[in-house]
Amino acid sequence: MTRPRVAAWLACALPALVAWLVYRPALGGGFVGDDYSMLWTAHAAREAGDALGHALAGFLHPVTAASNQYRPLTLASFALSEAGSGADAAAWRAANVALHAANAALVALLVIVVTPAVRGAAGAAVVAGVLFACFPTSVEAVAWIAGRFDLLATFWMLVAAITFAVGSGRFDGWRAASLGATLLALASKESAVLAIVLVVALAARRAWDDGAQRGLDVAARTWRAAWPWVLLALGYFVWRQWLFGDPFRVFAGSNPGGALGDGTALRNAASLAAWWPAALPMPVLRHALAAALVAMLVLALALARERGTVATASVALLLVVAASGVLVAMQLRWPANGQGGRNLYAVVAAGAVLAALPLMASQRWLRRATLAAAIVALVAAWPLLRDGIAQRAAVQQAMGTLATSLARIAAETPPGEYVLVVIPDQLGAVPFGRGSQGGLVMPPVQATPLSPRLLVQTTYDLPAWPELLARDFVGRLMREPLASVAAQPMGPRVAPPYRMPDRYWCFDAQRAALVPLALAWDGNAQTWIPAWKRALAAAGCAW
Repeated sequence: MTRPRVAAWLACALPALVAWLVYRPALGGGFVGDDYSMLWTAHAAREAGDALGHALAGFLHPVTAASNQYRPLTLASFALSEAGSGADAAAWRAANVALHAANAALVALLVIVVTPAVRGAAGAAVVAGVLFACFPTSVEAVAWIAGRFDLLATFWMLVAAITFAVGSGRFDGWRAASLGATLLALASKESAVLAIVLVVALAARRAWDDGAQRGLDVAARTWRAAWPWVLLALGYFVWRQWLFGDPFRVFAGSNPGGALGDGTALRNAASLAAWWPAALPMPVLRHALAAALVAMLVLALALARERGTVATASVALLLVVAASGVLVAMQLRWPANGQGGRNLYAVVAAGAVLAALPLMASQRWLRRATLAAAIVALVAAWPLLRDGIAQRAAVQQAMGTLATSLARIAAETPPGEYVLVVIPDQLGAVPFGRGSQGGLVMPPVQATPLSPRLLVQTTYDLPAWPELLARDFVGRLMREPLASVAAQPMGPRVAPPYRMPDRYWCFDAQRAALVPLALAWDGNAQTWIPAWKRALAAAGCAW
């Protein structure tokens, strides 16, 4: 191997190593939140002898009947994880961390392939890869198993961009690989439409580098290079129209078609002001990181004014980052609890490449200023990242303790009695009980189904219980399989007195332990929630 090639490989390997090492503390503990849905559905399909059918069914159907989410490749990866690792959450998360490490290497490689033979490319690649590997808002995507949608979509997006960039001007084998990778990205998550934006931007950049001067000439050359991706995008949106009746809406309640015209996109962008402090709760470091990111954007704009390969790459990445910001604003309103950082994962990948490009500028002041901004960003990001990982690890450990405690409580419950366990929907900015209610009491997490003796609910589930009790919900759980009850929770009404749980427990987040509580309820639906709030407060559990 020649020296430059060795340097290029090392530039890709170093960010991958950093990504793996920094996320190792997040491997332990149990599944959290929606992880249980992925585990339970895959396990149930395998137990029924239909693991392959379950994995393939997602290619013709949405994630759930009520969603506009089409992500079959990632769902198939969950089925593969369940078949290979069962209920070993650490192995599931290791696959996520490995994907993140691979993405960090690909970010570095993208810097190298878009700036061929440019002095300093290897160093810029290391900076881009490490910035991406250590960006603190990515913890939700990497450490949360359910964040694999973003990891896999970004992986194939980067593969598509790299193979396109190294291809010739014609549709050769590299370009065919790029088109295939784009298709796989679109099958991973909807955010992968950014792959098509990236390919078109790279095609336009090559047109500029090849000497196109006029806008029409650039457009014509870009079309000749990127028309297969444009047609793929059209086909993808036609497919979504056929599946969902709307080609653009992903999340319930969003209106991407009118978001720019009715001000929704601006309101969504404004919601970042409340989300940002909750997502990154260390004010000084958060402000330092924000200042460094703004400085990097200004420096990238300054680079775009230069001439040459690096400048045109900067223009292309500026267009991609701007387009990605618009796409996110059209779909998402950022929650004030700090959740949702996973939705920035692909944007961070493109932004990291953009931020590192001025390190190859012809002007010394631009290179030095960029290096200083990158150092500030990394110094500020590191404690924020470690804090986010530590919070995740603590929540995961608490969930592992909870799963073990549920089995013990169910075993200690006298025959004929029923237990209701109430747990938080989230702990800080980390999902906890959401989506876990069934998976926590069923195989493969439990050796045998606990639902005939015990059920887990979140505080958000409690308002529906007076009506459920009137429909013999507890009695049905004791007699019927959980899947049957969950499919039709509103059974026929029964005459009072209703079958009530005999024992109540709640999860104390401070002690990471289950504690018994006494519920005093007079049977009036209006007093149900106040009674629960009093009981949870007396037991030391949060509402």
